[in-house]
Amino acid sequence: MTYNNHVPALATIDTVRTEIDHLVDRMMAPAMALSASLMDNIGFGHQPSVNIIESDDTLIVESELPGMQADQLDIAIKDNVLTIAGRRVVDTLADLTDATCLRRERHAMRFDRSIRLPETVEHDHIDAVLEDGVLTITLPKAKHVRTRRIALRD
Repeated sequence: MTYNNHVPALATIDTVRTEIDHLVDRMMAPAMALSASLMDNIGFGHQPSVNIIESDDTLIVESELPGMQADQLDIAIKDNVLTIAGRRVVDTLADLTDATCLRRERHAMRFDRSIRLPETVEHDHIDAVLEDGVLTITLPKAKHVRTRRIALRD
């Protein structure tokens, strides 16, 4: 192996490091893109944020779902597991034939989020509302698990 004495050693190391970084980036990019695509397709790409609030007689589940419409959601409960699933389609200005999209960061989204509930709920009285991108599900607790206040006798 011959060394070029005219190039400082540190510059050569930096060049080699840069070339290796570019090579790794080129090799990993397809795998990362495929991985992200697969994660989106099987529902792991997007997980909406969830708050669960408990009172004596209800559980309230709040979830951020910006851009979602009620007809794009499927909410189910089985075996004390609440499942919120949805699919958002993003329409661009497709009717502008003379326009070019310069940046596309909003994508279609599919998700499936399951939450094990800490208490048994009354299935017949569940209420769900989607307002301003926030889904609020009110789940009344079953009567046998509700907090019962006991009055003291004097």
